Amino acid sequence: MRRIHGRDGGGTGVARRPAHLREECIVDEGWYRLLSVLTAFAGIWEGPLAITYRLVSGDDGTPLRAANYLPGPWCYLVAVAAALVAFAVLAVLDNGRKKALARQAETTADAR
Repeated sequence: MRRIHGRDGGGTGVARRPAHLREECIVDEGWYRLLSVLTAFAGIWEGPLAITYRLVSGDDGTPLRAANYLPGPWCYLVAVAAALVAFAVLAVLDNGRKKALARQAETTADAR
């Protein structure tokens, strides 16, 4: 157990996180979920769905399907790249979430 020390140098008890820091993990989880959903939606919309719209309807592009503004094979390459970037961002978000959960578990274990 980690002890905290008062001004006099004596142990005053077990270290505890302030209340505003304990709630931080809940906020982080909410932000993680929001960013994950938005990133996945953008990646799927600009990736596979943009290709589907192009193949099925001959779509020439809109601001919501920017990859379809490009001619011929380039629109397909950009759509695949957009999907890959989105899933790479999801991997980074997931890795950050795992690290945050590990830090939270370590802090909780220290506080006990």
